[in-house]
Amino acid sequence: MSLGAKRFAKSVAVGAALAAGGTPPPESITRTLLRMMKIGYEPPGVKVVYPGGAPSAACISIDFDATIPERLVPNGTGTSAVLALSERYRIPLTWAMCGRTVEEDWPSYRRIVDSPVRQEVGVHTYSHVDATKVTPEQLKEEVEHCISVLKLPERPKTFVFPWNRVAHFKTIEECGFVAYRDKSRVIGLPKKVQGLWNIPPVWYLDRNSLGAARLIGKVMDLCIASGSVFHLWFHPWSVVEPTPEEFTTEVLEPVFAGMADARDKGRLSILTMGEIGGAMEDGLGRRSG
Repeated sequence: MSLGAKRFAKSVAVGAALAAGGTPPPESITRTLLRMMKIGYEPPGVKVVYPGGAPSAACISIDFDATIPERLVPNGTGTSAVLALSERYRIPLTWAMCGRTVEEDWPSYRRIVDSPVRQEVGVHTYSHVDATKVTPEQLKEEVEHCISVLKLPERPKTFVFPWNRVAHFKTIEECGFVAYRDKSRVIGLPKKVQGLWNIPPVWYLDRNSLGAARLIGKVMDLCIASGSVFHLWFHPWSVVEPTPEEFTTEVLEPVFAGMADARDKGRLSILTMGEIGGAMEDGLGRRSG
């Protein structure tokens, strides 16, 4: 089956998971439909009011890491394109910073922290180490080195494990973090895992997302209908092919515009990972059955 055919089938499946009025059918049906997309379905069992007053939430996390030299220029190009949309649609972003890439692309980093729109700066280790292959002490050294490079007035609250390979939760919690992103894609509420709030991803953007803006929008609609968190993530260098302009026009802008429209209609609170983790720690506002 071609990519286009697969995408059409997925679009039909997600569309079928939304009944008239945007209400999802029984969980067993929706869960089965999403299984083909390798997305778990664990919606809240109660009505949730997210910070900002909306019944659902979204966040965008971006891994700022150019781990090979060829990615450094695309990293800067992608960062500029994404920030332009963030500022146009007033959408806050969470940036998982690799300290070495910050040093190598300091102008892009300064562009992020100087943005007029709220940008959360998180940690992605200094040299993009695999947490499963280092000791707790080595991981802590990587974290502290990264934080020293960032030169922030406050310690970051969000940590993103390189390659989403999780380990040493106690060490990460002791470093002051409250939120992280696991590998498994899930539509639902964040869950606390070994002291940290997992804000699970729902969709990863790269060149395979070209032509998928409508499908991504439907997945977001399902998150909204089920009172869940829509978590989109990518790398700056993964959203510039075949050209930054084409990817922006075909994918990024439609998705950002859709999120902004849902926010403006009171259906979606767009937050950072740290804000969602903090809200979960505080009980996530009001809940009712």
